[in-house]
Amino acid sequence: MGASSRLVVVARVPEADDLVARGRPPDGLGAHVTLVAPMVDRDPEVVRAAIAAALRDVTPVGVRFARVGRFESGVLFLAPDDPTPFDDLARRLCAALGVVDPRPYVAHLTLARARDEAAIEEVERVVREGGPVLSRIAAVGLYRREGPGPWREVASVPLVV
Repeated sequence: MGASSRLVVVARVPEADDLVARGRPPDGLGAHVTLVAPMVDRDPEVVRAAIAAALRDVTPVGVRFARVGRFESGVLFLAPDDPTPFDDLARRLCAALGVVDPRPYVAHLTLARARDEAAIEEVERVVREGGPVLSRIAAVGLYRREGPGPWREVASVPLVV
């Protein structure tokens, strides 16, 4: 039997791509905030249409990431100053896609998954010295992954202007 196809919905934050590249291997997504956890064996076109319908009245939003944090798992992340726009997007999308995640949603941008403390400290230093990351979320990306391969963009759904 072949590998499953997975889809994930994210808000890309390209302004943080350099930071992410320092702390974790490339996976095809770059810097992003996950909005809907990976879904298995869904039709990408049906998912894209549901995303577009759910976000038809959502406008682009400016976001600022300034706080560095760590989850208990050791993952280093940047937190948005105001998580409300991401919380709203995730809530709308999960409802539209019928996704129920048992974990509470925490908007964050993963910087490093490395267990190498020196690498994590380097990323933290660069973030502190570089100041906050400012971005404008104007679209939501739908990405697909086959087996262990990289994520590839299937669709970008723009927010209304």
